[in-house]
Amino acid sequence: MRLARLLAGAARREPTRIAFRAAVREARVSRALDASLPLAAADAAVRRLSAFFAGLPVQRQAAVGFLLPNGPEACIGILAALDAGLRPCLLPLAWPVETIAQAVEAAGVEVLVTAGRIDRLAPAEDMCRLAAGFYGLRFIAAFGADVPDGVAALDAILADDAPPPAITVEQPFPSPGIVTFASAGERPLPVLRSEGALVAATLPFVLATGLTTGQRIVQLLAPDDLAGLATGLAAALIGGATLVSHGLFDAARFLDDLGASQPTVLVAPGWMAQSIDASGLLRRDGTLVCALVHQASGGFSAGSGIAGGAVVDVLALDEAAMLVARRDANGGCALALGAVTAPNGGTRPLLEVRTGAAGGLEARGPAVASPVALSPSAAVDAEAWHALPFTVTAKDGRILSVARDGDTAPA
Repeated sequence: MRLARLLAGAARREPTRIAFRAAVREARVSRALDASLPLAAADAAVRRLSAFFAGLPVQRQAAVGFLLPNGPEACIGILAALDAGLRPCLLPLAWPVETIAQAVEAAGVEVLVTAGRIDRLAPAEDMCRLAAGFYGLRFIAAFGADVPDGVAALDAILADDAPPPAITVEQPFPSPGIVTFASAGERPLPVLRSEGALVAATLPFVLATGLTTGQRIVQLLAPDDLAGLATGLAAALIGGATLVSHGLFDAARFLDDLGASQPTVLVAPGWMAQSIDASGLLRRDGTLVCALVHQASGGFSAGSGIAGGAVVDVLALDEAAMLVARRDANGGCALALGAVTAPNGGTRPLLEVRTGAAGGLEARGPAVASPVALSPSAAVDAEAWHALPFTVTAKDGRILSVARDGDTAPA
């Protein structure tokens, strides 16, 4: 399953349905993309950028770094790179330039896509200085205004009046995969995941939230790691939902989004749980599902229940895997060890998680990824158990707490 094909197919069926929307209009990076992008316009933008990427003098599977905020630009760029046979490498905008440089070098990034300006930031200028010290970075492109000399202006490509290239129905090349970055001491470690593995990691989220066509995802997380990608872009394409991105948080716009009657999945970081519970948003008419994304790397505790409302817990096990579970009737966290099966039953689970020696966490299945050599033939053995750097405490299979090896589990 290829993500760009999902968008193209949806655009043929429902060209006017909104695919991506920037919640705060003023926070848009590109002026060539509308704040609300219908499926047809989003697909045309992907095809224009895909043709640009395909025309660059780089080899198939070359790494393309994306340094962008949460918004339609990141979605369009990632899909275009995949469609062109290039490998997106997702770089968090919050990282210091020194860390970004380490990630770019570790993943062998040859092309970097960013923005001319984001509020007070000028990331395109920062990346030009980075390129001066890392000769493997050959091309820089940027959305928006204030694009420096020598940087390709993507808004000009998107604004081209010529018909976009034809949709590629059958792509003769294998999926290049997507790279995110795990923590390895003080340096970022590339983790390669195929599109199939991303879909396998996303399906449990789509099922747990009950995501269907006509709904929307209000996303507070950027698509720069597994959790942000699987609960946002990938989930929207698989579930047929509109993705509403809050790249620049605005409380009034946020409440307006949640106040509408359209069935909504809110994706928020786990640390917002108490605030969301206290707000009363979950105790309305049942049209809102809240997905709380927790990071095991920072320590996780099941904590107290949330009264009323539909809540889904997502636990990111670094970049290796993602556990998902809908809370029980009492609002208690239901994340558990064991197997997660595909919607059709399947012949094998999408993901299995167990405790190994001394409480260490182990995982296997198509949804698992691990740091591997970034070559086209690299693959994770889905049948083998992979030790993860976490210790888990569980009771009757339910996870009570998770801590990174060497750390103390949270209370």
